[in-house]
Amino acid sequence: PSVKPETMNDLELGLSHQSNNLTISLNLYYMLFENEIVKNGKVDRFGQLITGNVERTTHTGIEFSFILKPSDYFELFGNASYSRNTISEGKHYLSEIESIDITGNKISGFPEFLSNLGIQFNYSEILLKINAKYVGEFYSDNFDDNLNNYLITFPDFVDYSDNKNDAYLVLDFYGSYEFNLFNGLTNSRLFLQVNNVFDNLYSAYAIGKEFFPAAERNFIAGIQLGL
Repeated sequence: PSVKPETMNDLELGLSHQSNNLTISLNLYYMLFENEIVKNGKVDRFGQLITGNVERTTHTGIEFSFILKPSDYFELFGNASYSRNTISEGKHYLSEIESIDITGNKISGFPEFLSNLGIQFNYSEILLKINAKYVGEFYSDNFDDNLNNYLITFPDFVDYSDNKNDAYLVLDFYGSYEFNLFNGLTNSRLFLQVNNVFDNLYSAYAIGKEFFPAAERNFIAGIQLGL
């Protein structure tokens, strides 16, 4: 019924380089939380996430991004991050007097590895872009790989035994053609966007026992009229 305010101490170190055709950035971070507000793997009767405090948590990671322009028409871009998001000290309360020690477990909803990689072609009125996104595996609750062990000690404290959302890779495409329609409608555009080009079947997110499938291949086509 009540949640304490969280506090954070953050230490970061970053480097960047920029030239005519290359931009690179690198960032390291180390975050210490007290009473971090985290998802506990449950939803309320309205389907909203239930959150609560964890005594101490630690987030460490490295982030990298780049933009490379080998020519006036082509652009390569991407970013990636690797992180560890763990509960340094915490409990999951079964009742007012009984709890499970979840110290050392990974925090729910945090993939360790994330990355995006894309290529863009822009010539005159034509724009073509392909982007690939990878999301590593993550847990739907704060029980980590220890869920089955907890179920042995505390039978049926949850009614599921699978709490891992598998990693997935998805590819998207976007293309457009700009044109002037009559004299007054400038910067008009025809466009086509295709999401999940290879029609992969995957779970995009998970909360406790609930896994949410992503959309299959889908597309949007249209025309934008500029004034």
